Amino acid sequence: MILNELTLWAQSSKAQQLEAINAFIAEYKLEQDFEFVGLESFQCGAHQYNIGVFKHLVTGMIFHLLPGSQAFKPGLNHQQFEYVKTYYSMDLIEYYPLETLDTNGEPERVSIVIPPMLMSRFAITESVWKKHNGVTLHKEYGADHPIDAVARHDIQSWAYRLKLSLPSDMEWEYACRAGSNTLFYWGDEPDPQFSFKDRFAGVAQGYRTYAESEQSPCNAFGLLGMIGNQAEWVLDDIPHYRMPPQAYPLILGGKDDGLDGILRGGWHDYSWNFNRSTSRIRCGATDSRCSGRLVLRLADRAHYLKMN
Repeated sequence: MILNELTLWAQSSKAQQLEAINAFIAEYKLEQDFEFVGLESFQCGAHQYNIGVFKHLVTGMIFHLLPGSQAFKPGLNHQQFEYVKTYYSMDLIEYYPLETLDTNGEPERVSIVIPPMLMSRFAITESVWKKHNGVTLHKEYGADHPIDAVARHDIQSWAYRLKLSLPSDMEWEYACRAGSNTLFYWGDEPDPQFSFKDRFAGVAQGYRTYAESEQSPCNAFGLLGMIGNQAEWVLDDIPHYRMPPQAYPLILGGKDDGLDGILRGGWHDYSWNFNRSTSRIRCGATDSRCSGRLVLRLADRAHYLKMN
């Protein structure tokens, strides 16, 4: 199925892509929860993809059906790692070497399978959050602005009631990179047009969130605000030992176990150190420091339901 491999998807005709989407809808009974809007084309840097666009019937949120990958390599390659170590900084590891070496004598990165998934175009907005009985927000900036300062378990519990879920750490990175293998999904150099990082200082009223209409250009999957907008929770806990990346979320404890969670996407008040496609930030899982982006990975729906 072409939806299982991004390269095959990009090489397929629109007719083949529509056929694959219709088969996916039928297999997972998407019509119960989503309305298929159509195919849209998105471009960022050297990458351009046709993406299936869906409307979630309960919330009205727009979701994109992302083709999967049979061999996604997360993190940084050897050259990128040395560059980031010199010019940026890391909180959590972004480099995943194996003991074996590739044909160039460099440590090989782990390849993982990322199934096709539905990812929301933008973060959860205040209006959607309140309409569906989310916890009281610490501060509000406007109905079409993303929620802010909500603990991870509160977002996941809210999503679970709507048959949705936060993404895993590796799903988030795959969605952010959108086929790219550069430090940012637009290239290897910081570019303020794609991020709010360099705009924050000019906001007269001080800290605030940014509405969907204010977002920078999307990535090649059509997703908005993936870098330099709001820090976003993923499902994974941070283990106390080093382990290779995995497509499935790593959940070590319960709701209030105090284990550190992972923030993705940087934040508009952070430096470029933490506003990159692979940057990962440690945060207490019950801390109220970030908003949430939703993903529903239908091929593994039962797995998500069992975890809650």
